[in-house]
Formats: sequence, C-alpha cells, structure tokens
Amino acid sequence: QRKQVCTPGLGVQLLTAGTAACIADLFTFPLDTTKVRLQVQGEGGACALQGKGVAGTLFHIAKHEGPAALYSGIVPGLQRQMAFSAIRIGAYESVKNKYLEVSGVTGGLEMMGVRIAAGVTTGTLAILAAQPTDVVKVRMQAAGNSQQYKGVMDAYLTIKRAEGVRNGLYRGTFPTLQEIVLSMLERLLFMMLLRMALFWWLHEGWHCVSFFKCS
Repeated sequence: QRKQVCTPGLGVQLLTAGTAACIADLFTFPLDTTKVRLQVQGEGGACALQGKGVAGTLFHIAKHEGPAALYSGIVPGLQRQMAFSAIRIGAYESVKNKYLEVSGVTGGLEMMGVRIAAGVTTGTLAILAAQPTDVVKVRMQAAGNSQQYKGVMDAYLTIKRAEGVRNGLYRGTFPTLQEIVLSMLERLLFMMLLRMALFWWLHEGWHCVSFFKCS
C-alpha cells in the first residue's frame, strides 16, 4: 500500500519560499550592492567609485563608506525577496495545479503550455507586488551613506512624493516583466530539450514523441 503524500498548504509554500530567499539574500547582498554601484558608476555622488571590477568596487565601498554600506537597502531587499520569491516560487505549484484542474490537461505539449501560463501568472503577480521594494532597494544601494534617505519609510515616501507611484515606485515594471517571462521561457525550453536529449540517449534512438506523454 502506497503512502499518501501530503502536500504543504499554500501558506506554508509561500512562507518557506520567501524565507529561503531572504536567507540567501543576506549572504549575497554585498555583491548585489556592488553590481548596482557598477551599473550607475559615473553618475556622481556616492556612485562615483574608483574601484575596478567587482572586487575593487566591493573593497572600495567597504574601505571608504564602511562595511555597513554594503548592506544599505537590505530591509527593502528582504521585503522584495519575501514578496517576489514567495509568490513566484511558492505559488507556482498551486497555480499550475489549478490550471490543470480547469483545463483538464494530463500531458503532452499542453502540459508545457500550462507550465508557461502558471509561470507567467506567478511572475506577473510577483513583479506587481515587489516592484516598489525593488526600486527603493536599488535607490538606497546607490545612495550608500550619502544620507539621501533617513530610512526605509522615508525612501518610499520621498520617491512617491517626488516621482509618483507609476513613474517612481513602479518605474521599470514592464522591462522587468519582459525579463521574467523571457527567462522563464528559456528555462522551460532548455529543460525540455535536455530531457529529450537524455530520453534519446537512454533509449538508444527511440522517437521522442513518447517523451511528451511523460511530461
């Protein structure tokens, strides 16, 4: 008799996905700050760094602004991870299963379409929920210790007051959505081609049509 597999509820999936992303972000945030500084390098202010490359920029920030500057914007960064990753990763299986239930798809190429639809849905919702936090995170990372913002809430309010919601807190939403959708399509296509190649190799030339029945 097979043991019945217990699937965690949606709340547990959202919480675990968001928490895992936050823990990872604590370790990688200095590199993310370095990336932002390199992207805006030459615009003046705290961004006018002399460091060359990733390592040079990272040590330049730590030396001249203090190690804490590498974690400037960590609070909105964690807010972004909790919102984005929780929805993008944690809600994916629930949305996919709902689409499968509604469409009645059981396999084949239609399964790939369901996966794409679920990925686009969760990705779009994640971006809409997390975009303001991402904007504030990047602004605080670029500002460093320049005292441009007094805190996280001040950053939100300052950007909203000066630039508005649409052109400020949601600036860059459409390009971000494009990036998410394209990266998801690339990942699914790569996984499909890899599985097809492995199937062909393991079965010594069997036609790959039956692969789609196992998807």
